[in-house]
Amino acid sequence: MIAAHTNGVPAATGSAPLLQLEEVRKYFPVRRGLAWWRPAGQVKAVDGVSLTIDEGTTIGLVGESGCGKTTVAKLLLLLETPTDGAIRFYGKDVRQLRGREVQTYRQTVQAVFQDPFSSLNPRMRVRDIVAEPLVVHTKLSSQEVRTRVGEVLDVVGLSSHSRDLFPHEFSGGQRQRIAIARAMSLNPKVLVLDEPVSALDVSIRAQILNLLMDIQRQYHLTYLLIAHDLAIVEHVSTLCGVMYLGTLVELSESRELYGNALHPYTKALISAVPIPDPEANVESLPISGEIPSPLNPPSGCRFHTRCPFAMPRCSAEIPLLRAVQPGHQVACHLFD
Repeated sequence: MIAAHTNGVPAATGSAPLLQLEEVRKYFPVRRGLAWWRPAGQVKAVDGVSLTIDEGTTIGLVGESGCGKTTVAKLLLLLETPTDGAIRFYGKDVRQLRGREVQTYRQTVQAVFQDPFSSLNPRMRVRDIVAEPLVVHTKLSSQEVRTRVGEVLDVVGLSSHSRDLFPHEFSGGQRQRIAIARAMSLNPKVLVLDEPVSALDVSIRAQILNLLMDIQRQYHLTYLLIAHDLAIVEHVSTLCGVMYLGTLVELSESRELYGNALHPYTKALISAVPIPDPEANVESLPISGEIPSPLNPPSGCRFHTRCPFAMPRCSAEIPLLRAVQPGHQVACHLFD
């Protein structure tokens, strides 16, 4: 059993959620030509995203490449600073954290990245890769670190002799297990999973997903799952949010979302998933055109330039994300 580290972790106050994003925005300045010091515009990677992440849940984020999913993950990992809005950790804005509180937050929120080969140092042995967070964030003795490394490797299903090997001596699925072990070494509360199985063979994906679900049940973890594979998000996540061009257009329980999608963009995503049954009657909702540039997004609803149901007001008024059914929120003028 991995011993939990709770020193410095703020206790939940009242009903304060574990993590909360409030109208979070992240704009990246664009500089061109000789006047590089003068911004020529801003890429609105994340533009007004609000999301509540409760303990023990799995939040899935889906959407096309460039919609802002990974930027949301970087904001939660403190790899980027919000341009506007607030990210709250047990009710406290993370920008107000100082000293030990920042270190505690980084221990609490860990990440598993997409490519297990590029995310692992090829010159370090497994024991050193998994031990590195412990050396940086804790004051454990060398013997305690070795014990902890053995514990987390056992949790992810790797034998003790694997600690002396290098990442290139493992398969893709085993390397991802090493990455999970490294994230688990600090006993986090939250794991940010950025496409954790997309770089793996199909036969290995189910094993890694089952491992993540087992670990979540055993240690009561909270997941933010970013993925392109809608079937994976539906199977694993508790709630699912759909992002388009930096905004959240629909948020609901996963089964409700996939069984009763409301936003035209969500319907188009689901209809694009191949169905193995050739006789299945699947509603098709193709969308035309390219994704607009986040440097100059459309006015009003950002999807109106590709939406088959667009109305005149869609180009002028920004739809707000609001509940249209119990537990089901959508940002679309069709449901006003």
